[in-house]
Amino acid sequence: ARAGHPPPLLVSQQGQARFLQEILSPPLCLVSRPGYEESEFEMSPGDTLVLYSDGLIGRRELDAGMSRMREVAASADGDPEFLCDRILESMPLDSEDDVALLAVRLG
Repeated sequence: ARAGHPPPLLVSQQGQARFLQEILSPPLCLVSRPGYEESEFEMSPGDTLVLYSDGLIGRRELDAGMSRMREVAASADGDPEFLCDRILESMPLDSEDDVALLAVRLG
């Protein structure tokens, strides 16, 4: 469940990055009894899943921010800590919004 956050980013060990648009759910508290559909995707050893808030990519230009993050993630080393550092360094952060970023690598 995304709870209204932008779609997760999957970065393959080979450096291919794509957003998992098929994972859907309404924002928290939007509806009293939300229905959630299950979504599945495959990860291979060495792949990294990146979860983030809209404060990282900018509220006003989500598409541009998502494209920039995908480019940075595809060119960064697969190490999750390094990947997070590169993303944070390259994104124009909005000081008005909070930022959350989590990268998990399948071992």
